[in-house]
Amino acid sequence: MGSTNNSLNLNSERLLRKYIVSEDKTDYAFLIDGAWGAGKTFFVENVLESLPPEIKGKCVKVSLHGISDINFLYEELVFDNFYKKRMRSKWKKLTNGFARATFKRFRIDSSVFSEAVLNVFEKPKIYIFDDIERCGLKDYELLGLADKLISTFGSKVVLIAHQEELLVKMPEFKKIREKVIGKTVKVNPSPEIVLNDFLDKSKCSRKNEVLCKEILGSAQDSIFRAYEESSLNNLRLLKRALLELEHIFKLTQGAKLNQAGNEALAYAYTAFYLEYHGGDIKNIDVDKLGEYWFGGLGEEDKKLAALINEKYKNFNFSKEVLPAKFMLELVSKASLSDQDVLDQLELSPYYNQIKFEKSWRSVWRWSQKNAEEVEVDIARFESDWTKQNFIEFGDIMHAAGIKIWLARIGVINMSVEESVRESKVYIDNIYSHDQFSAEFPYESLSVENGFLATSYENLGYFESDSSEFAEITRYLVQKVNCKLKGNIRKDVLIAYKRWTENPQSFFEKLSKLDRHDGGFADTSFFEYLNAYQFYKDFLRLHASVQLSLMINISVRHRSASKIPRSEKIWLRKFARYVYTENTSLHKLDQERMRYMYRNFLKNDQMEMLAQTLNRRGFRSKDQLLLSYV
Repeated sequence: MGSTNNSLNLNSERLLRKYIVSEDKTDYAFLIDGAWGAGKTFFVENVLESLPPEIKGKCVKVSLHGISDINFLYEELVFDNFYKKRMRSKWKKLTNGFARATFKRFRIDSSVFSEAVLNVFEKPKIYIFDDIERCGLKDYELLGLADKLISTFGSKVVLIAHQEELLVKMPEFKKIREKVIGKTVKVNPSPEIVLNDFLDKSKCSRKNEVLCKEILGSAQDSIFRAYEESSLNNLRLLKRALLELEHIFKLTQGAKLNQAGNEALAYAYTAFYLEYHGGDIKNIDVDKLGEYWFGGLGEEDKKLAALINEKYKNFNFSKEVLPAKFMLELVSKASLSDQDVLDQLELSPYYNQIKFEKSWRSVWRWSQKNAEEVEVDIARFESDWTKQNFIEFGDIMHAAGIKIWLARIGVINMSVEESVRESKVYIDNIYSHDQFSAEFPYESLSVENGFLATSYENLGYFESDSSEFAEITRYLVQKVNCKLKGNIRKDVLIAYKRWTENPQSFFEKLSKLDRHDGGFADTSFFEYLNAYQFYKDFLRLHASVQLSLMINISVRHRSASKIPRSEKIWLRKFARYVYTENTSLHKLDQERMRYMYRNFLKNDQMEMLAQTLNRRGFRSKDQLLLSYV
């Protein structure tokens, strides 16, 4: 079934790509049809990814989920044309919010967007409307808009929907569609494509993610077999199952399963998940199911149990990776912690306790071993310490805690104070050779508050309540913050070079400096920029983006008390340019500059002084303000 669906989808893909890429003017819309969970959106996204950049840049994708007002949809399209498709969806959502807030503030009636607003569509584009059956628009409104975009503006329109469901919701759709929709293709579920995309290691940003993908990849035959046996043909459920399974495999980095265990876990979990969320046991009580699916079948449930056993022929119920009842609780979203899962995995017959285990984890389990075994683990741990193999933040904390503990109980030949000094030397060496892992959590670190986490890889730190451990924590956090500050300054300067093309990247880096705890308030980068050139670049941004930048700068300089003086001097120069260098602008733009100056850049203390001097007959308030900016 999978290979047949693949060939059908490849033909549909070819037709859709031809419709989008062709330079010939078309007079019809293109409909992508498929059942819920068939992978329609995934199918379209794959086609878009393969398009040349100049074609891809013309594509405007809009989800109609929950949209019931045609004017709101017009607004969505207008914003897409204003803000360019190069911006990321998160940034577009933010700027949309600013724009709509402006409309409401100035009482601009959204009805003005009806017909006249379409004049902003200067060049033909490819509009892709998804989730049609989940919108509240009338059929004539939606198809009328599609027809307007095609016939009046020469654009192309792709509609994504489950046609069978759509005909029930919009009875008139069948009559109207013939006038607008000229080609329809059906997307069939293709689990191989979804699985291969999910396992694509090139999309991973972290080492443990790559390793997890490799483990999943080695078990993909088991995953695919369980999906085929389920007969559900629901790729959305498969993707959700893969996400949950990926999380479990990440946990097994500390509780390694052998290959047979990986395959058994992948098969069983996929089958359990699909069956519970989309199959025959969806509404069955978990405790009751555990009794009859895996032994002691009740008479009234034999028929259902026989059906499930007939589906999944590869279960070995006597030798599962996780107990049946536990697995059912896991897929039903019961309140199970990661530690609960790890504890169960370690009881599995597939669990390989020693191979691949980090040396500090082996020592951490000292209470489960005799003295001779622990001595071997400590020797391996000391070897890793000497070789400076611990570079992750959590690994360093675990190792330092274990060193304190070993010194305190007299197993190693040093005092607790000496172990603390040795840990600091270890941290210094890692820092000086730039060996710190890049995967430190920006938001979790601050010199003032310390590191608040008490565990890593679901295991608590040794000696975490001791003053010595707290001392090492503070020392490590200081070093990490120094590294992060250097990285942030460098990243922000790089992002600034292309900020007019991609403001989102610049804003993401800037936001690192605006943390609520003020941890990076003393990390300056504005002082390295030419204030006048910054102002010129600022003018090139869209008005809503300018406003967002002003808010970021204002929040940074009004909420933090540690901003460097050099950066404050830069800000005064920039404020002067905003207020005075605008005479060549449109009157409305001049007023907008003054508005932003008054609300975001003006110094409140200088304002009070200017008012006082003005009352005493001195120069105008604005002149006074500028003299102090």
